[in-house]
Amino acid sequence: GYVIDHITASLVNGFLEGDASVYFESPHSDEHMECKYKRNILDGKALLFDDNGICLLNATFVNGNIEGDVEIYDGGIPIFFGQFAQNEKNGYGYDKSHGEIVYEGYYKDGKRNGIGREYDEEGNVVADVVYVDGKKLNASVVVEAGKYVMYLYNDKDQLESNGVIDESTGKYCDIVYRYHSDGTVSDICQFENGRLFRILQRFKGSEMSEFDKSGNLIYKGGYGESDDGFCREGIGTEYVLGKIVYHGDFEKGERNGNGREFEGGMC
Repeated sequence: GYVIDHITASLVNGFLEGDASVYFESPHSDEHMECKYKRNILDGKALLFDDNGICLLNATFVNGNIEGDVEIYDGGIPIFFGQFAQNEKNGYGYDKSHGEIVYEGYYKDGKRNGIGREYDEEGNVVADVVYVDGKKLNASVVVEAGKYVMYLYNDKDQLESNGVIDESTGKYCDIVYRYHSDGTVSDICQFENGRLFRILQRFKGSEMSEFDKSGNLIYKGGYGESDDGFCREGIGTEYVLGKIVYHGDFEKGERNGNGREFEGGMC
């Protein structure tokens, strides 16, 4: 980090005020910052220079913290520009190499976090990617119905799950499909802020189980595919509060054919 060695500035009523030059201890003793103070606190535009007068940082302080749009340079060549909050990269930003954008995406607490896009040296898109806390996930991203959908794979490149994610966090935030190792659907869940909120449907072989909002079993039996996913199909059983209310045939999600109704667990 940077440790201040001394400051050249005006004192007004005992406070550092207005334009100032800040000098630092080693290993940054060859750098200095032109900035503004307000009652002893950094507040306003700031430029950091090396000993050759080449700009290293173009930022704005708000109440002592770097906030808003920031440009970072290496030898006068831009290597990053984007949003800061609380002295860290937070928000959307762009990494550059040799003056060309090589990555753009979201950051949190100084790390890549959320959806991003990688470019090659010629400016061509290499891939849309997802980071969580600075770690790049083994995932692909597509846009479906105006939402970002992530397909997440394990270390053997087998599909583990897919669903809608929050673009700024890279975490699941809606309906998610999870898969068995053989590629069949394991369950369909609802996620909120990256955490499992509830399981809607669970699959094991030829059997599907469905659950209500409280996690109670409401159906177990055969199933088939529908335009919306999976529905009750074939022979199955409906439950209310753990008790059987119907056992029989289903077609396209509805009771259809032979069956028996129950009340109080009795036929």
